[in-house]
Amino acid sequence: MIFIAHRGNTRGRNIELENQPHYLNAAIALGYHVETDVWFENDTFYLGHDRPEHEINVNYLRSAMIWVHAKTLKTLNALLDYQDINCFYINRDRGTLTSIGYIWTSAYRRLELCDKTIVCLPERLGGGLYNFSECAGICSDNIIQYQEAYYDET
Repeated sequence: MIFIAHRGNTRGRNIELENQPHYLNAAIALGYHVETDVWFENDTFYLGHDRPEHEINVNYLRSAMIWVHAKTLKTLNALLDYQDINCFYINRDRGTLTSIGYIWTSAYRRLELCDKTIVCLPERLGGGLYNFSECAGICSDNIIQYQEAYYDET
């Protein structure tokens, strides 16, 4: 099971720190993968949820621990020049394919799960609706809680 800290959050949302490199690094240091929002503007990559905020060197995104959510199609196009960056674009879709072959799903409605599914924000499902052992990973603002529950069940 892959446990992914949504925007670096591990124990609930922290809007002031989300998507900042040091915050992402702290989650990675705890052993979690991270999902981060990335923008490409004026030939430069930035982290930030609603807008480009924190300039980032593209090499930072090459970590196997980082799942890059391209915030625009222009950003996805720029990221696809780097075969070692794990990236995807999703807007209001039920799911999308990541560049490394996982199915990133948006937990807003009933999901189909398989061994390549990453469930993003399962807390929005109201809990108890799925056996997450059927998927490859979970991305959550409360990823520690999901990891503890997963290991309690196994």
